[in-house]
Amino acid sequence: ILKENEVDSRRKIVFDCGNHTIEQTPSEKPKKKDKPSLEYWETDLTAWFEYYDADGSGALSQQEIIDAMVDTFSVPQNRKKIADVVRKYWNKNDFDENGFIDIIEFGLPGGFGEKLRKVIHAHLIKDVPEKPSLSYWENHMKLWFHYYDVDTSGHLSKNEIIDGLVDTFSAPQRRDTIASVV
Repeated sequence: ILKENEVDSRRKIVFDCGNHTIEQTPSEKPKKKDKPSLEYWETDLTAWFEYYDADGSGALSQQEIIDAMVDTFSVPQNRKKIADVVRKYWNKNDFDENGFIDIIEFGLPGGFGEKLRKVIHAHLIKDVPEKPSLSYWENHMKLWFHYYDVDTSGHLSKNEIIDGLVDTFSAPQRRDTIASVV
């Protein structure tokens, strides 16, 4: 669903992608030295898109996406593998088949943005042990959020919070008590 609103005489486009909303407003392109964190990008994919739109065209070429993925995950050693995957699945993301992924295609359900959010999420939680202890979470509080954000929405639902607390405190017998507090 695409909704458009006027905001401060600038165009604002809101992409409603099911559980995800992507907002685009004209803004100053971030400087490359100000690269945001993965945690930030997981919640603001439009910023990722704008940051890696090297020529400011409002659309990403295959090369821009390859460069962006290599830089996002700091994996220059995987450039060829990333390039092969991007080329292999390009047509599943370039819906209008014009050779570019624009912000609308990026934000559509099943679009590249949705897939990118899942990859970022997986990358953020990849080093979490299979059964993290309470002391692990005390030292990695930011990861707790990402770990229990099962739908990768960038928000914790009531059920995700309850599941996270029950799991964290190994308290399945206290699920109802925890649920009544949440």
